[in-house]
Amino acid sequence: MTADRVLALDAGNETQYIRAVGGTTWHWAAACWRFLPNDFRINTLYGVGRDWPIGYEDLEPFYQQAEVMMGVAGPRRDEEDLGSPRSAEYPMPKLPWSYMDQLFGRILNTQEFRVVTEPVSRNSVTYDNRPACCGNNNCMPICPIAAQYSGAMSVTKAERLGAQLIENAVVHRLETDAEGSRITAVHYKRPDGSEHRLAADRVVLAAHGIETPKLMLMSRNDAAPEGIGNRTDQVGRYLTDHPGTGVTFLWDQRVYPGRGPQEMTSVVNFRDGSFRAEFAAKKLHLGNIADLEGVVDDLISEGRRGPELDRLIRDRVTRKVSINSFHEQLALPENRVIPSPRQTDVRSVRFAKRETEVDFQKQAGTDRSIIEGLGPFPIAEIPQVPNYVGIDPDRQRRRWHHWIEERKSLLRSATMPPRTSTTASSALWKPSCHLNRRRVHPPWLVR
Repeated sequence: MTADRVLALDAGNETQYIRAVGGTTWHWAAACWRFLPNDFRINTLYGVGRDWPIGYEDLEPFYQQAEVMMGVAGPRRDEEDLGSPRSAEYPMPKLPWSYMDQLFGRILNTQEFRVVTEPVSRNSVTYDNRPACCGNNNCMPICPIAAQYSGAMSVTKAERLGAQLIENAVVHRLETDAEGSRITAVHYKRPDGSEHRLAADRVVLAAHGIETPKLMLMSRNDAAPEGIGNRTDQVGRYLTDHPGTGVTFLWDQRVYPGRGPQEMTSVVNFRDGSFRAEFAAKKLHLGNIADLEGVVDDLISEGRRGPELDRLIRDRVTRKVSINSFHEQLALPENRVIPSPRQTDVRSVRFAKRETEVDFQKQAGTDRSIIEGLGPFPIAEIPQVPNYVGIDPDRQRRRWHHWIEERKSLLRSATMPPRTSTTASSALWKPSCHLNRRRVHPPWLVR
């Protein structure tokens, strides 16, 4: 990150939440899954959640456009079926699997599981003036060679076309006309607390699912006493994330995690099916990270020292494996974002506060069944089963309530993979509808 591209990070932010040009795409895993066609109709098909007002076929051309713009690498249609019909191939071929992923896929694909390549916005070849991934295994916190896409890259392109970027500026209020029907100006603050106003004929809010509703709710006036666009009390509601569980274990042989990108393959059996009427859909992925720090900390806490410590470090780092599972979360009105009543940043701009009650059913034992399925050789040890978001892996249903400051993602309904591709394609689809009504072709559709 260069100094002219990064907004000041304020005390109180979560480490995975970045208020910067490009946002959290600075340190994401770059997974670019499309929704499945059935994800748009979960209420019609399974009687839960909410249907989308559009279908997969409406977004498909814009998925393709988004993948071209971000640079997504994935399998050919005749190689692997990821469940989302495509009108064209991915812009780049898929990245080769690591030794561990190859072994993982070879074993599980002969059983009841289906291991596929994860589509990623990470270069497998030189693309868009970015180099191919060289396997630094540092996708998070940041790709050191820019083989991985970040939103800041699109901002740079916009600047080259004449856009002006005002860095180190946090918008805290939207100004409207007397009727409250149109935004006429934005008010922003600098790190020194100085106030600025910028008037515009058109204002586009593009601060994602946390900052956008927070800003609309903070912008109260006589015409909009409950916040802009909030006459029906819907702004900020239906917040979704991808809560998940995970399991960490020691394989009984050395599989050498940490070679190549940090995520390469996923188990997709549980993405869709009639079970969604009762259970959350899920997607599991194999973590390809060499947890040297965690292994060393554990061994030292066990009292290991000297040559024994050295031997065990070399052994466990090459065998420690994690499988993480992202769960579908239904869009519920009580899950929402509001301005924090008490926490502010250094500019005295209020943080966002997330009120979330997660209530879903999970299929118990799925993660462990995959571990057991890695036979014919048994797993030597299972040193820990972390509960990443408070789910007890030994219970089938868990409900909890938590109030935390700031995170991510707002769509009409949400499936379990990361939703970057769907967010990007929706952002392209919406203005296209508006421009087509005016018989204007948006520039991103001109070939």
